[in-house]
Amino acid sequence: MEFLFMSQSNTQSQNLSEASRFKAEALDELWNTTSWDDAKALVERSPALKTLGIDQWIKTNSAIQRQHQGNHQTSSTGPNGAQMSDIREIKEETNNEKHVRLLFHVRDLKAPDWQGYHQRDLDMKKIRNLHIAATKRAKQQPKCLNNISFTYYKEISEYKRKMDRKESATPTTVLILTASPLQAAESDAIMKFQKDNDVSMFKRRGNETVEGQGTQFCISTLAFGQFIDKANMKYYVNIDDHFPGEDDINDLIPVNDTMLAKFGLSAKSWMKLLNAHNPTIDNMKFKKEEEKYGTEPLVTNDQDPLTMPSLIDIKRAFGLVDESEEEAD
Repeated sequence: MEFLFMSQSNTQSQNLSEASRFKAEALDELWNTTSWDDAKALVERSPALKTLGIDQWIKTNSAIQRQHQGNHQTSSTGPNGAQMSDIREIKEETNNEKHVRLLFHVRDLKAPDWQGYHQRDLDMKKIRNLHIAATKRAKQQPKCLNNISFTYYKEISEYKRKMDRKESATPTTVLILTASPLQAAESDAIMKFQKDNDVSMFKRRGNETVEGQGTQFCISTLAFGQFIDKANMKYYVNIDDHFPGEDDINDLIPVNDTMLAKFGLSAKSWMKLLNAHNPTIDNMKFKKEEEKYGTEPLVTNDQDPLTMPSLIDIKRAFGLVDESEEEAD
């Protein structure tokens, strides 16, 4: 299992080649620029970014600006009509808008080499420190805060690449933890991307699937919905309901932040989150809101620390610990 933070990639991952690591670090530097001019200056002095064609991307977008300036005309609709002298400002992108578009382009380029942190290298202290670091990294680039659609694109594309290369299918559950609102345009784009990159096509080709369970790939979203507007939550629901039967790789569980922190998830919630590719489990409904949460509070007096089990504790519970691990522990 990997932990992925969508505001920072693990550029030190052993899965990256030196060339990929060099590329990822260069894109990270560009991602942290604060303006269009800063970005242009960085690209100008970076051979790595030029190799990725970003200098040409900038030239193309600057050319669009000049074209709008060249087509600029001044006229009026009559003696008392409004002057058209502001048409250039209406048509022309501001430098800030161009910088935002560049950031989205950079994020798309980063996706193939985006790496997470494997559970075998982590303990609770390391996870907590990574979460703190990821939160700080997100604040460094406030122009692009919502990573939901990017997460969908990255995970679907990565799984599809594996299947296209005819690699052995690995049952894959992507669990998205989010408290971010989703907009209509993002929801529509995600559904279109899933349709155009249908991982369930491998089921129809008769390989890489589990009989009666559709594809072995699924995306489950645990949405911390206490402070998400109902209208925005609807766009998550639209994704969950969009694809029928065994073509449905999505599942959604909206939760109340306070209840989740107090009681944790129920066994039924975990089963749904981890088996969204199974139509029978995916179609299970919660008759009551309380069914989403555990029956006993995680902390009884609001003062005791909450101790999470380590990886070795979980493996021991399932009888998966070998002798060498027992001795090391």
